[in-house]
Amino acid sequence: KAILGYEYDEVENTRETFERLVYPDDLARVRASQDRFLPAGNHPFSIEFRMMHKHGGVRWIRSTGIQIRDTTGRLTRTLGFHTDISARKETEQEIRGALKNLEIAQTYHRLQQKEYARFQRLERSLSATEIDQAKRNLLNSESQLTTRQNTYDMLLARKSRLQATLQLIENQLEKAELNLA
Repeated sequence: KAILGYEYDEVENTRETFERLVYPDDLARVRASQDRFLPAGNHPFSIEFRMMHKHGGVRWIRSTGIQIRDTTGRLTRTLGFHTDISARKETEQEIRGALKNLEIAQTYHRLQQKEYARFQRLERSLSATEIDQAKRNLLNSESQLTTRQNTYDMLLARKSRLQATLQLIENQLEKAELNLA
């Protein structure tokens, strides 16, 4: 409840309250997951979804736990916890954006290389004046390429840092799950 900005006694511990706080686009998937685990017996479950915060906004939640049944198969208790994984989801989104930018920079770099090769072929058949003008154009393109290369190098470094951060977060989540078990 605190993850979503609520005091303990502000909201009831009911399925209806839980479903009311689940982000509408995720509700069907959460229900399907519950339906899959409810009849499954004493097996652990884990699902990631969004929930609405008391003061607006959305929090990404990882719900992990186990449902306890008696000898007749009747559900007697659900034990588990919710973890706020919003920071991890933001990092994942940044990584996806950085990878997209990296892909764009790589494509641009390949196109520049093709243009340079084309220029070299054309240079053999041009007059001195045409060659000088083409060289000026190429120098301008090379300056742009250097800028793109610097951007590319920066994105590679950022990708590496974001992947390391993501790995640390995943390791911490795994430790938390082991502590639950």
